[in-house]
Amino acid sequence: MGAELYLITYSKDSKSTVQEAWNRQVEDDSYESGSGAYAGNATSLGRIIDWRNRMLASESDAEQFIYKNQQKWDGPMACSFYLPAEDSSRKKAKIAKAKEKLFEKKAKKYDFMLQSLNSFRNRKAALVGCKCCGSKLSLEYISKELRNGSRPKNNEYSWFDAPSLPLCAVCRTPLYPASAMERIKRLTLSVEEAKKALEEAERPTPSKSVGWVVGGWASC
Repeated sequence: MGAELYLITYSKDSKSTVQEAWNRQVEDDSYESGSGAYAGNATSLGRIIDWRNRMLASESDAEQFIYKNQQKWDGPMACSFYLPAEDSSRKKAKIAKAKEKLFEKKAKKYDFMLQSLNSFRNRKAALVGCKCCGSKLSLEYISKELRNGSRPKNNEYSWFDAPSLPLCAVCRTPLYPASAMERIKRLTLSVEEAKKALEEAERPTPSKSVGWVVGGWASC
């Protein structure tokens, strides 16, 4: 049998309040999705909480602590963390700027990939040769299989449907120049760096209030 990580977050400092809430969760889960050793919910963990007052910097840190330290078949573990403070206007501005930067990097990568795709489609020769396996392939046929993708028209950085670039139908080797491949790698790296900058900007600032994450590996 397997196990899945089952976690509940409580924005309360009082252990007694958290314990009461967890007990209700056990009862609710029993009613809604069944009970027992392999139910995969709070009933699989039981009611006796192993309290770990670690006062970690964030909810995700507390989740990771339980992920690494609670074992299957153990009871539920509770790890404390500082609840996030309300974002200041300065932090909100920093997040907005990071989102805009990420959008710009994604848009630049998308535009270059589309340019590379169109350059391939606009070749004059009817056949395309693969330098790896030597195959001769129909430009028209390959082009029909390729998608332009799509990109948002505003700063909705969260989604981009990237264009598909041509690959050899026989050996799957790219059919576009090595220089374009290297450029795409660099653009991909710049996107990843912008993502990390946004994650850092969005990292919650701890307040002085404390909460608890409760749960663990529930057998299923």
